[in-house]
Amino acid sequence: MKLGRIAVVVSLVAGLTAMAAPAQAATQYCFGRRATKVGTTGPDRLFGSPYKSDVIVGLGGNDLISGGNDYPENGDPPDFLCGGKGADEMYGGPGADRISGGDGKDEIEGSFGSDVMDGDAGADHVYDMDDEYEGIKDTLRGSRGDDVLRSDSGGDTYSGGFGNDRISDGWCFDPGRLFGGPGNDYFASYYSAPYGEGTCSKADADQVFGDSGIDTADLDRFDVTEMVERVTRH
Repeated sequence: MKLGRIAVVVSLVAGLTAMAAPAQAATQYCFGRRATKVGTTGPDRLFGSPYKSDVIVGLGGNDLISGGNDYPENGDPPDFLCGGKGADEMYGGPGADRISGGDGKDEIEGSFGSDVMDGDAGADHVYDMDDEYEGIKDTLRGSRGDDVLRSDSGGDTYSGGFGNDRISDGWCFDPGRLFGGPGNDYFASYYSAPYGEGTCSKADADQVFGDSGIDTADLDRFDVTEMVERVTRH
């Protein structure tokens, strides 16, 4: 009888141990690539490595995500950053990066390199700093929500998507293409020429494309090729 009782106890303990074993976390992907770093459901600080391609997924929480220092002139590979649910701060760093904010009110900033930055859902701020290299062109997308898209370099493409967006292109001599999308959008440019080098001409003017809604182009700040359906001038 004693042996039988011992066998039952051992069997129960083994069963409880098996039930307590943690389930393996699902593999995460960003832009179709398997993640090299994954956050948690809470706030995380995730940083990429220099001179290699990082694929970072933040998951939930208000995350801080930064790609590594990859330099395009050295042939360094791009980083792929995906935020997820939460108000994330995301920095691409040097290199041609792909960034997606996910849900929440995100702050996204590119750097040197031809970046593609998408705010996704939420009222996002997407900003691209001045690119040091000629021929570098970035893409800034707002998607859903009232977004702010701004760049200090030229030749970039902006797409506000849905919502009442504020879009500004900050460089002369290399015109940008500004697409508002549905909603009451505002377009502007804050610099007439880089570091005071000459003046802008009509050949340098940005192209502005409106959509449904009452769009506003601040024409007092820059020469613009008007392609807005309904424009209110300040």
